[in-house]
Parts: sequence; structure tokens; C-alpha cells
Amino acid sequence: MNIYIDKIEIKGFVFTQRDIKAQAIITPFLFGCSNLITPSFQFINAGKDTVTNTEFSLWINSQFKEKKTWTGKLSRNQTGVFSFSPLSVSSGSTNLQITVGGVNGNLDQNNLNDTITNNYHLLSPS
Repeated sequence: MNIYIDKIEIKGFVFTQRDIKAQAIITPFLFGCSNLITPSFQFINAGKDTVTNTEFSLWINSQFKEKKTWTGKLSRNQTGVFSFSPLSVSSGSTNLQITVGGVNGNLDQNNLNDTITNNYHLLSPS
């Protein structure tokens, strides 16, 4: 049943079954003095299903670097933290992009929240 008020339709929100949201990059910080970084980020289970595994990919300056699988148990609205392998970056600005892949062996049903990006600036001593 739909309800209309002054020609405005109000609909309920439907949660998807499988939805991991890439929430925030934890490391590296925006600025740093080390060319060795270990990208880590926080994610949340925004879907109805309990998540037991999900795939994450890391891109550096638009080049694929690594794909890893997280395993554990996350109920709806629970968060987790995931880290990639350490890697070296060049001086200047480095663009990091983390994407969510499969969830519980299936596609993530909401791809609008699957990608987060950050720019890391390697400072050089003057």
C-alpha cells in the first residue's frame, strides 16, 4: 500500500540481503613521511544476511594491486576492520581505492557504497 500526501509518494526502505559498505580508510593517514604503507579500512554489514566472507580489492593510482578475502561473522550493522599487505609508494600523492567484491560467495546487491578512496601524500624532508 502506498500513501500519498499532497502528491508526494512515501515508500518504505527495503534492506538488501547482501550489502557490505566500505565505510572509512583508517591507514594511511592523509600525510606521512614513510613510503611503506599498510592500507586498512573499516566496513559495515548494511544488509540483512549475516556475512561470513567478502572480497576486497586495492587499487593504487588506478592500478590493481591486491585482492583478499575477509572471513569472520558480521550481523547487520556490525563493523569490521581489514588490512591489505604492506606496500611501497612513490613520493608525492598516491591515490588509494578500495572496492567491495563478492559477499558470501555472491554479488553485493548495493554497489553504490562499495568504493572508498583516499589520497596519501608522502612528505619529503626539506
